Formats: sequence, C-alpha cells, structure tokens
Amino acid sequence: MSTEPLLVTKRADGVDATRGTRDRREGIMAFLEKRRPVFNQP
Repeated sequence: MSTEPLLVTKRADGVDATRGTRDRREGIMAFLEKRRPVFNQP
C-alpha cells in the first residue's frame, strides 16, 4: 500500500490553510520579486 495519496492530501490541506493570509501573500510576492520573505509582520 502506497502512502503517496495520503501525503498529497496532507500537502493540499496545508496549502489551503494558508489561503488568504498575509504570510502567503508575502511568500508569493517575495518569490516574484526574487527576495527573501519577511513573515509574521503585523
């Protein structure tokens, strides 16, 4: 029995948990701007 489907599901859950957060937005913008992200800012 493969655990791969379970890992894919868990990863998707983690991605969904960050949807709409400031940290997610910061991570995406930092990636696009090719810089290090600064997380946990008020």
